[in-house]
Order: sequence, then C-alpha cells, then structure tokens
Amino acid sequence: MIFKDRADAGRLLSFSLRDHLPDDRDNIVVVGLPRGGVVVAKEVARALKLPLDTIVIKKIGHPENSEFAVGAVGEREIFLNPDATVDAAYARNTAERLRREIKRQETLYRAGAGAPNYESKIVVLVDDGIATGLTVKVAIAELRAHKPKKIILAVPVAAGDSLAELSHDVDDLVCLYTPAFFMAVGQFY
Repeated sequence: MIFKDRADAGRLLSFSLRDHLPDDRDNIVVVGLPRGGVVVAKEVARALKLPLDTIVIKKIGHPENSEFAVGAVGEREIFLNPDATVDAAYARNTAERLRREIKRQETLYRAGAGAPNYESKIVVLVDDGIATGLTVKVAIAELRAHKPKKIILAVPVAAGDSLAELSHDVDDLVCLYTPAFFMAVGQFY
C-alpha cells in the first residue's frame, strides 16, 4: 500500500478511527508528532472534527550516522535503544541540547499557548509511520504523565515488530498497513 501523500493517509486513517471513538467527542484530542505526523493528524482532526495538538519528540542519532536512531527524547522522558553502543555522556549532552529545541518548537507549534490538559481525555496519538518506534514510545510515556483516560495510537503504516511492541503501551491501536518488508516510513509515500 502506497499513500498519495500524508494528507491522503490521514483521510484514510480517519475512516478506520471512527469505530474506535465514542460518539461523545467532547473529551477527545488528536496529537500529532512533527513533522510528518502533524500532517496526518491534521487530516484526522479535520475529518473527525476534533481539536489538534502536537507533541515534539526528537530522535537521538548515532554520533557517526545521525539517521541511525540510538534513542529518543521528550520534555521529560528519554529512551535509549538497548542495542546502541554510544557513550553515556554523548547521549546525555545530546538529550539536553534536543530538549532546548523541543521547548522552542512546542512554543512555535502552539503559538505561545501552553500544553492542553490531557487528564481524563482520550488522546489519539498520530504519526506518519513507525519504523523503530523509539519516538512514539517516548511520546506515549510523555502523554501518560498527564493521566489521560485512554491513548489510541493511530498510524497509516508500521513495521510489524515495532507495532507489536508498542501495542502493550497503548489502550487501542489503529494501523492501516504492516508490510512484510519495511525499510523506512518514506517508502510508503
């Protein structure tokens, strides 16, 4: 399955999400992960007539290959890939630098407004796809700290093994496609 673009994926995802949401939509918020996840989430929120927010999570790249994720960091949480062989000082210093960037970007995305209150709400966490799942894992942990009623993870495409691991961290899961061969999220757009 190849999506026309991320907006198309969001429209398709919204159809599948309808069956996972209660009729009363007053306590539901769609939360997108920048960059591609926000585009998908915007379409989901528009189609379902729900509010949209963002949560900024940053990948910690390997010192020799920044595209290879050795971990991910949020405002409070940090997860490192247990298989990654990186110096602890590198991970700590990179995480602190990325946290400053996270605060700056969240201020921009929210136009200066603070984070919404997720307590007792159903949060639909949307990304454009899941490869390793590190950024989504941190996003889930960050959201759990706000005590939502339920977290629904919604993605157009995901690597099966990553999705299986994340399924234990959320209350519900919607994924349109789990291909047998998965190299990168971009191959499906």
